[in-house]
Amino acid sequence: QKELKLTMNNKTEKITDVKHQSNSGLTIILCMLLLIHAVSGVLTAAIPASQRAALIAFYNATNGDNWDDNSGWKDGTPEADGFAAIGSEDSWFGVNVNNDTVTDLRLSYNGLTGSLPEDIGAFTGITEINLFYNQISGPIPTALGSLTQLDEINFSHNRFSGPIPTQLGQLTNL
Repeated sequence: QKELKLTMNNKTEKITDVKHQSNSGLTIILCMLLLIHAVSGVLTAAIPASQRAALIAFYNATNGDNWDDNSGWKDGTPEADGFAAIGSEDSWFGVNVNNDTVTDLRLSYNGLTGSLPEDIGAFTGITEINLFYNQISGPIPTALGSLTQLDEINFSHNRFSGPIPTQLGQLTNL
């Protein structure tokens, strides 16, 4: 028996070729199909442009170039906006994507400074924002009140100022 491993995007697929002599063509076809499947997943997993723009605004407003870990955000050949490839947002440190929408921002203990932009309201499917133990200052954006899927926000141990926006009272999942 011959075992073949195909690795792409940290996922390994194993193909066992029982009859190597007569099935080598089949093995090549299977490898090609797996490769096409893996690549098609990467190419179609793009978040809306408004969410990408909001991630970039968030990065810039919180001094992302100086975060403790900003891996993935500017890796590889940059797009015109200066950030990693469109569709790669799920590989950006602290960002989780599910069904082509940003669902989590988890950047606690990461050296964020600056303030949160109102653009954060673009994450319409987000359920969790954890930014505790950073040095974010300024007001809490009122746009958070429009994120009806939110079931967890943790902004503790930051330097926010001003009142808590009344719009947060509309978030019934918290």
